[in-house]
Amino acid sequence: MAIELNNVKLRRCQLCLWSNYPKLGFTLAPALLPPHIIEHVESNSPAAAGGLRIRDVVLAVNDKNVSEVSFDELKNIIKNVQDNDDHIELLIMDPDFYKRLKKKNQSIDLKFAKTIKTPRTMPIDYQNFPKHQPRTCEIYLNTNDTSFGFQTVNPLTNIGMFIQDIFPNSPATKTSLRKSDRIIEIDDEFVDNMSSTTILEKFHTAKVKRHVKLYVVDTETYEFFQSNNIPLSSKEYRQSSRAKKSSTKSYNNEDERSPLPSYKFERVCATFKRGKIEIEMGDITMQKVDVIIGSSSSRLLRKAILKAAGNQIQTAYDLELKNHPNSILIETLSGALPCKQIFFVKWKPDNDEKVLEQSLVDLISTVVQNVRSHNFTSFALPAIGCGKYHCSIDIVVKTM
Repeated sequence: MAIELNNVKLRRCQLCLWSNYPKLGFTLAPALLPPHIIEHVESNSPAAAGGLRIRDVVLAVNDKNVSEVSFDELKNIIKNVQDNDDHIELLIMDPDFYKRLKKKNQSIDLKFAKTIKTPRTMPIDYQNFPKHQPRTCEIYLNTNDTSFGFQTVNPLTNIGMFIQDIFPNSPATKTSLRKSDRIIEIDDEFVDNMSSTTILEKFHTAKVKRHVKLYVVDTETYEFFQSNNIPLSSKEYRQSSRAKKSSTKSYNNEDERSPLPSYKFERVCATFKRGKIEIEMGDITMQKVDVIIGSSSSRLLRKAILKAAGNQIQTAYDLELKNHPNSILIETLSGALPCKQIFFVKWKPDNDEKVLEQSLVDLISTVVQNVRSHNFTSFALPAIGCGKYHCSIDIVVKTM
Protein backbone atom coordinates (compact mmCIF):
# COMPACT_ATOMS: atom_id res chain seq x y z
CA MET A 1 0.00 0.00 0.00
CA ALA A 2 1.35 3.43 -0.97
CA ILE A 3 2.19 5.98 1.72
CA GLU A 4 0.07 9.15 1.77
CA LEU A 5 2.57 11.77 0.62
CA ASN A 6 0.83 14.61 2.44
CA ASN A 7 1.78 12.90 5.71
CA VAL A 8 5.49 12.34 5.09
CA LYS A 9 6.65 15.42 7.02
CA LEU A 10 8.58 16.80 4.07
CA ARG A 11 9.81 20.31 4.84
CA ARG A 12 11.61 23.19 3.15
CA CYS A 13 13.50 24.81 6.00
CA GLN A 14 14.55 28.30 4.92
CA LEU A 15 17.19 29.49 7.37
CA CYS A 16 18.88 32.89 7.71
CA LEU A 17 21.46 34.39 10.06
CA TRP A 18 20.60 36.88 12.81
CA SER A 19 22.80 39.80 13.78
CA ASN A 20 22.89 38.61 17.42
CA TYR A 21 23.33 34.91 16.53
CA PRO A 22 26.01 34.63 13.83
CA LYS A 23 25.51 30.97 12.95
CA LEU A 24 22.63 28.79 11.77
CA GLY A 25 22.73 26.53 14.81
CA PHE A 26 22.87 22.98 13.48
CA THR A 27 25.46 20.28 12.85
CA LEU A 28 25.50 17.34 10.42
CA ALA A 29 26.44 13.71 10.91
CA PRO A 30 27.37 11.15 8.24
CA ALA A 31 25.10 8.19 7.62
CA LEU A 32 26.49 4.80 6.56
CA LEU A 33 24.95 5.55 3.17
CA PRO A 34 23.61 8.93 1.99
CA PRO A 35 21.47 10.88 2.56
CA HIS A 36 23.07 12.31 5.68
CA ILE A 37 21.34 13.60 8.77
CA ILE A 38 21.01 16.51 11.20
CA GLU A 39 22.95 15.63 14.33
CA HIS A 40 22.20 18.61 16.56
CA VAL A 41 19.90 21.65 16.66
CA GLU A 42 20.83 24.45 19.05
CA SER A 43 18.21 25.98 21.32
CA ASN A 44 16.97 29.45 20.31
CA SER A 45 18.81 29.28 16.99
CA PRO A 46 17.77 30.05 13.39
CA ALA A 47 17.72 26.28 12.79
CA ALA A 48 15.30 25.74 15.69
CA ALA A 49 13.05 28.59 14.52
CA GLY A 50 13.20 27.30 10.94
CA GLY A 51 11.79 23.87 11.74
CA LEU A 52 14.98 21.80 11.64
CA ARG A 53 14.90 18.69 13.84
CA ILE A 54 17.46 16.26 15.22
CA ARG A 55 17.88 13.16 12.98
CA ASP A 56 16.20 14.85 9.99
CA VAL A 57 17.31 13.48 6.60
CA VAL A 58 18.83 16.13 4.29
CA LEU A 59 17.60 15.65 0.71
CA ALA A 60 18.48 18.95 -1.01
CA VAL A 61 20.33 22.23 -0.42
CA ASN A 62 18.99 25.26 -2.31
CA ASP A 63 17.20 22.88 -4.72
CA LYS A 64 20.39 20.89 -5.36
CA ASN A 65 19.82 17.17 -4.79
CA VAL A 66 22.22 15.92 -2.10
CA SER A 67 20.54 12.60 -1.34
CA GLU A 68 23.38 10.63 -2.91
CA VAL A 69 26.45 12.82 -2.29
CA SER A 70 29.25 12.01 0.14
CA PHE A 71 29.33 13.62 3.58
CA ASP A 72 32.34 15.78 2.70
CA GLU A 73 30.62 16.97 -0.47
CA LEU A 74 27.48 17.86 1.49
CA LYS A 75 29.53 19.88 3.97
CA ASN A 76 31.26 21.73 1.15
CA ILE A 77 27.96 22.52 -0.59
CA ILE A 78 26.53 23.98 2.62
CA LYS A 79 29.74 25.91 3.33
CA ASN A 80 29.77 27.41 -0.18
CA VAL A 81 26.15 28.52 0.17
CA GLN A 82 26.85 30.13 3.54
CA ASP A 83 29.97 31.86 2.25
CA ASN A 84 28.03 33.48 -0.58
CA ASP A 85 24.63 34.12 0.99
CA ASP A 86 23.02 34.92 4.35
CA HIS A 87 20.32 32.28 3.95
CA ILE A 88 20.01 28.64 2.97
CA GLU A 89 17.14 26.28 2.15
CA LEU A 90 17.26 22.63 3.22
CA LEU A 91 14.79 20.05 1.95
CA ILE A 92 14.26 17.81 4.95
CA MET A 93 12.28 14.66 5.74
CA ASP A 94 11.49 12.75 8.91
CA PRO A 95 13.84 9.69 8.96
CA ASP A 96 11.12 7.10 9.66
CA PHE A 97 9.03 8.28 6.70
CA TYR A 98 12.10 8.34 4.47
CA LYS A 99 12.87 4.71 5.31
CA ARG A 100 9.28 3.72 4.58
CA LEU A 101 9.31 5.51 1.21
CA LYS A 102 12.60 3.88 0.20
CA LYS A 103 11.37 0.47 1.30
CA LYS A 104 8.34 0.82 -0.99
CA ASN A 105 10.49 2.40 -3.73
CA GLN A 106 8.11 5.34 -3.74
CA SER A 107 9.23 8.69 -5.17
CA ILE A 108 8.98 11.99 -3.31
CA ASP A 109 6.64 14.66 -4.65
CA LEU A 110 7.94 18.12 -3.71
CA LYS A 111 4.49 19.68 -3.89
CA PHE A 112 3.80 18.12 -0.48
CA ALA A 113 6.73 19.94 1.14
CA LYS A 114 5.80 22.36 3.90
CA THR A 115 7.82 25.61 3.88
CA ILE A 116 9.08 26.89 7.24
CA LYS A 117 10.93 30.21 7.26
CA THR A 118 13.25 31.49 9.94
CA PRO A 119 12.17 35.03 10.96
CA ARG A 120 14.48 37.76 9.66
CA THR A 121 15.26 38.79 13.23
CA MET A 122 15.50 36.75 16.42
CA PRO A 123 12.04 36.27 18.01
CA ILE A 124 11.40 38.21 21.22
CA ASP A 125 10.99 35.07 23.34
CA TYR A 126 14.41 33.89 22.09
CA GLN A 127 15.96 37.29 22.91
CA ASN A 128 14.53 37.29 26.42
CA PHE A 129 15.41 33.69 27.22
CA PRO A 130 17.59 33.54 30.38
CA LYS A 131 21.02 32.11 29.67
CA HIS A 132 22.67 29.41 31.79
CA GLN A 133 19.62 28.70 33.95
CA PRO A 134 18.22 25.18 34.44
CA ARG A 135 14.41 24.90 34.56
CA THR A 136 11.99 22.61 36.37
CA CYS A 137 8.81 21.81 34.40
CA GLU A 138 5.94 19.91 35.99
CA ILE A 139 3.11 18.65 33.82
CA TYR A 140 -0.18 17.24 35.10
CA LEU A 141 -2.62 15.55 32.73
CA ASN A 142 -6.29 16.45 32.99
CA THR A 143 -9.06 13.95 32.27
CA ASN A 144 -9.17 14.74 28.55
CA ASP A 145 -5.38 14.89 28.00
CA THR A 146 -3.90 11.97 26.08
CA SER A 147 -0.24 13.05 26.19
CA PHE A 148 2.10 15.45 27.94
CA GLY A 149 2.33 17.43 24.72
CA PHE A 150 5.95 17.05 23.69
CA GLN A 151 7.96 14.78 21.42
CA THR A 152 11.39 13.45 22.40
CA VAL A 153 14.32 12.35 20.28
CA ASN A 154 17.41 10.28 21.03
CA PRO A 155 20.84 11.82 20.47
CA LEU A 156 22.89 9.88 17.93
CA THR A 157 24.75 8.32 20.86
CA ASN A 158 21.42 6.95 22.20
CA ILE A 159 22.44 8.23 25.63
CA GLY A 160 20.24 10.94 27.15
CA MET A 161 17.24 12.62 25.55
CA PHE A 162 16.20 15.87 23.86
CA ILE A 163 12.85 17.59 23.48
CA GLN A 164 12.19 17.45 19.75
CA ASP A 165 8.99 19.50 19.64
CA ILE A 166 6.27 21.03 21.82
CA PHE A 167 2.74 20.47 20.52
CA PRO A 168 0.47 23.55 20.34
CA ASN A 169 -2.27 23.94 22.96
CA SER A 170 -0.92 20.99 24.96
CA PRO A 171 -0.15 20.62 28.71
CA ALA A 172 3.56 21.18 27.90
CA THR A 173 2.88 24.67 26.50
CA LYS A 174 1.83 25.79 30.00
CA THR A 175 5.40 25.24 31.23
CA SER A 176 8.79 26.69 30.26
CA LEU A 177 9.72 23.52 28.33
CA ARG A 178 11.22 24.30 24.92
CA LYS A 179 12.33 22.64 21.71
CA SER A 180 15.92 21.29 21.86
CA ASP A 181 15.96 21.17 25.68
CA ARG A 182 18.19 18.45 27.11
CA ILE A 183 16.39 16.36 29.75
CA ILE A 184 18.59 16.08 32.85
CA GLU A 185 16.18 14.62 35.39
CA ILE A 186 12.79 12.91 35.39
CA ASP A 187 10.87 12.99 38.68
CA ASP A 188 14.05 14.02 40.54
CA GLU A 189 16.09 11.13 39.08
CA PHE A 190 19.23 11.97 37.09
CA VAL A 191 18.85 10.47 33.59
CA ASP A 192 21.38 12.29 31.42
CA ASN A 193 23.76 9.31 31.51
CA MET A 194 21.06 6.68 30.92
CA SER A 195 20.23 4.99 27.64
CA SER A 196 17.50 6.67 25.63
CA THR A 197 15.45 3.45 25.79
CA THR A 198 15.49 3.52 29.59
CA ILE A 199 14.42 7.17 29.58
CA LEU A 200 11.48 6.37 27.30
CA GLU A 201 10.37 3.68 29.76
CA LYS A 202 10.36 6.30 32.51
CA PHE A 203 8.09 8.49 30.40
CA HIS A 204 5.70 5.57 29.92
CA THR A 205 5.59 5.13 33.71
CA ALA A 206 5.00 8.86 34.19
CA LYS A 207 2.14 8.84 31.70
CA VAL A 208 0.39 6.11 33.68
CA LYS A 209 0.71 8.32 36.77
CA ARG A 210 -0.48 11.27 34.64
CA HIS A 211 2.24 13.53 36.01
CA VAL A 212 5.88 14.17 35.20
CA LYS A 213 8.50 16.51 36.62
CA LEU A 214 11.33 17.43 34.25
CA TYR A 215 14.59 19.21 35.02
CA VAL A 216 15.96 20.54 31.74
CA VAL A 217 18.57 22.87 30.24
CA ASP A 218 18.93 24.45 26.82
CA THR A 219 21.81 23.32 24.61
CA GLU A 220 24.03 26.31 25.39
CA THR A 221 23.57 25.84 29.13
CA TYR A 222 24.40 22.14 28.79
CA GLU A 223 27.67 22.90 27.01
CA PHE A 224 28.48 25.79 29.38
CA PHE A 225 27.98 23.64 32.47
CA GLN A 226 30.12 20.82 31.09
CA SER A 227 32.97 23.08 29.96
CA ASN A 228 33.02 24.90 33.32
CA ASN A 229 32.62 21.80 35.52
CA ILE A 230 29.25 22.98 36.84
CA PRO A 231 27.14 20.05 38.12
CA LEU A 232 24.10 19.16 36.03
CA SER A 233 22.33 17.35 38.87
CA SER A 234 19.71 19.66 40.42
CA LYS A 235 20.74 18.84 43.99
CA GLU A 236 24.46 19.37 43.33
CA TYR A 237 23.74 22.52 41.31
CA ARG A 238 21.66 24.08 44.13
CA GLN A 239 24.58 23.52 46.49
CA SER A 240 27.12 25.00 44.08
CA SER A 241 28.42 28.57 44.19
CA ARG A 242 27.14 29.00 40.62
CA ALA A 243 23.51 28.59 41.72
CA LYS A 244 23.90 31.31 44.35
CA LYS A 245 25.24 33.66 41.68
CA SER A 246 22.85 32.46 38.99
CA SER A 247 23.27 34.37 35.74
CA THR A 248 20.31 36.22 34.28
CA LYS A 249 21.88 37.03 30.94
CA SER A 250 19.70 36.91 27.86
CA TYR A 251 20.42 37.42 24.17
CA ASN A 252 18.78 40.81 24.53
CA ASN A 253 20.47 41.92 27.76
CA GLU A 254 24.08 41.06 28.49
CA ASP A 255 24.03 42.61 31.98
CA GLU A 256 24.45 39.75 34.46
CA ARG A 257 23.59 41.95 37.43
CA SER A 258 19.88 42.11 36.63
CA PRO A 259 17.93 40.82 39.66
CA LEU A 260 15.24 38.99 37.71
CA PRO A 261 15.25 36.76 34.61
CA SER A 262 13.70 38.45 31.63
CA TYR A 263 11.99 35.37 30.19
CA LYS A 264 8.24 35.91 29.88
CA PHE A 265 6.06 33.04 31.13
CA GLU A 266 2.38 32.75 30.42
CA ARG A 267 0.03 32.49 33.41
CA VAL A 268 -0.17 28.95 34.78
CA CYS A 269 -3.27 27.93 36.73
CA ALA A 270 -4.00 24.82 38.79
CA THR A 271 -7.59 24.37 39.97
CA PHE A 272 -8.55 22.42 43.08
CA LYS A 273 -11.87 21.57 44.74
CA ARG A 274 -11.60 24.49 47.16
CA GLY A 275 -9.84 27.04 45.00
CA LYS A 276 -7.01 27.61 42.58
CA ILE A 277 -3.37 28.66 42.42
CA GLU A 278 -2.14 30.93 39.64
CA ILE A 279 1.52 31.58 38.83
CA GLU A 280 2.54 34.47 36.62
CA MET A 281 5.33 36.96 36.09
CA GLY A 282 4.12 40.52 36.53
CA ASP A 283 3.62 43.48 38.86
CA ILE A 284 2.28 42.34 42.24
CA THR A 285 0.84 45.81 42.93
CA MET A 286 -1.60 45.27 40.03
CA GLN A 287 -3.08 42.04 41.39
CA LYS A 288 -6.85 42.24 42.05
CA VAL A 289 -7.00 40.12 45.20
CA ASP A 290 -8.13 40.60 48.81
CA VAL A 291 -4.59 40.85 50.20
CA ILE A 292 -1.22 41.69 48.67
CA ILE A 293 1.69 40.15 50.56
CA GLY A 294 5.07 41.83 50.94
CA SER A 295 8.14 41.01 52.99
CA SER A 296 9.25 43.58 55.56
CA SER A 297 12.74 42.09 55.13
CA SER A 298 12.91 42.92 51.41
CA ARG A 299 13.60 46.64 51.03
CA LEU A 300 13.01 46.77 47.26
CA LEU A 301 9.73 44.86 47.38
CA ARG A 302 8.51 46.81 50.42
CA LYS A 303 9.35 50.16 48.83
CA ALA A 304 7.64 49.20 45.55
CA ILE A 305 4.41 48.20 47.30
CA LEU A 306 4.32 51.24 49.61
CA LYS A 307 5.12 53.62 46.75
CA ALA A 308 2.22 52.22 44.71
CA ALA A 309 -0.10 52.30 47.74
CA GLY A 310 0.58 56.00 48.44
CA ASN A 311 2.05 58.31 51.10
CA GLN A 312 -0.66 57.67 53.70
CA ILE A 313 0.04 53.93 53.65
CA GLN A 314 3.78 54.60 53.90
CA THR A 315 3.14 56.71 57.01
CA ALA A 316 0.84 54.06 58.51
CA TYR A 317 3.45 51.35 57.91
CA ASP A 318 6.23 53.43 59.50
CA LEU A 319 4.06 54.05 62.57
CA GLU A 320 3.20 50.36 62.96
CA LEU A 321 6.84 49.38 62.58
CA LYS A 322 7.85 51.94 65.22
CA ASN A 323 5.20 50.76 67.69
CA HIS A 324 5.70 47.03 67.00
CA PRO A 325 9.30 46.55 65.78
CA ASN A 326 9.31 42.81 66.57
CA SER A 327 5.95 42.00 64.99
CA ILE A 328 5.95 39.04 62.60
CA LEU A 329 3.21 40.64 60.49
CA ILE A 330 2.26 44.27 59.89
CA GLU A 331 -1.13 45.10 58.38
CA THR A 332 -2.05 48.27 56.51
CA LEU A 333 -4.96 49.46 54.42
CA SER A 334 -4.66 49.12 50.65
CA GLY A 335 -4.43 52.78 49.68
CA ALA A 336 -4.25 53.05 45.88
CA LEU A 337 -3.76 49.30 45.35
CA PRO A 338 -6.61 47.17 43.92
CA CYS A 339 -6.81 45.01 47.08
CA LYS A 340 -8.51 45.27 50.49
CA GLN A 341 -5.42 45.07 52.70
CA ILE A 342 -1.64 44.73 52.64
CA PHE A 343 0.32 42.31 54.84
CA PHE A 344 4.06 42.75 55.39
CA VAL A 345 5.54 39.54 56.81
CA LYS A 346 8.92 39.34 58.51
CA TRP A 347 11.11 36.71 56.86
CA LYS A 348 14.81 35.88 56.82
CA PRO A 349 16.62 33.78 54.15
CA ASP A 350 19.11 31.06 55.00
CA ASN A 351 21.81 29.20 53.08
CA ASP A 352 20.79 25.92 54.70
CA GLU A 353 18.25 24.24 52.40
CA LYS A 354 16.18 22.71 55.22
CA VAL A 355 16.12 25.94 57.23
CA LEU A 356 15.09 27.89 54.11
CA GLU A 357 12.25 25.46 53.38
CA GLN A 358 10.95 25.65 56.97
CA SER A 359 11.14 29.46 56.99
CA LEU A 360 9.00 29.55 53.83
CA VAL A 361 6.50 27.10 55.33
CA ASP A 362 6.25 29.31 58.44
CA LEU A 363 5.80 32.43 56.30
CA ILE A 364 2.99 30.90 54.24
CA SER A 365 1.29 29.52 57.36
CA THR A 366 1.34 32.99 58.92
CA VAL A 367 -0.13 34.49 55.77
CA VAL A 368 -2.90 31.89 55.42
CA GLN A 369 -3.89 32.13 59.09
CA ASN A 370 -4.21 35.90 58.93
CA VAL A 371 -6.03 35.86 55.59
CA ARG A 372 -8.57 33.40 57.01
CA SER A 373 -8.97 35.36 60.25
CA HIS A 374 -10.17 38.33 58.16
CA ASN A 375 -12.50 36.10 56.11
CA PHE A 376 -10.55 36.98 52.97
CA THR A 377 -10.45 34.44 50.14
CA SER A 378 -7.55 35.49 47.89
CA PHE A 379 -4.02 36.84 48.18
CA ALA A 380 -1.00 37.52 45.98
CA LEU A 381 2.39 36.31 47.18
CA PRO A 382 5.72 37.09 45.47
CA ALA A 383 8.48 34.51 44.89
CA ILE A 384 10.21 35.75 48.04
CA GLY A 385 13.98 35.35 48.18
CA CYS A 386 14.55 34.90 44.44
CA GLY A 387 15.82 38.45 43.93
CA LYS A 388 18.85 39.87 45.74
CA TYR A 389 19.01 36.93 48.17
CA HIS A 390 19.56 34.50 45.25
CA CYS A 391 17.60 31.71 46.93
CA SER A 392 17.09 28.62 44.80
CA ILE A 393 14.04 29.16 42.59
CA ASP A 394 13.37 25.41 42.67
CA ILE A 395 13.23 25.34 46.48
CA VAL A 396 11.12 28.50 46.77
CA VAL A 397 8.57 27.43 44.15
CA LYS A 398 8.36 23.83 45.40
CA THR A 399 7.89 24.90 49.02
CA MET A 400 5.39 27.65 48.27
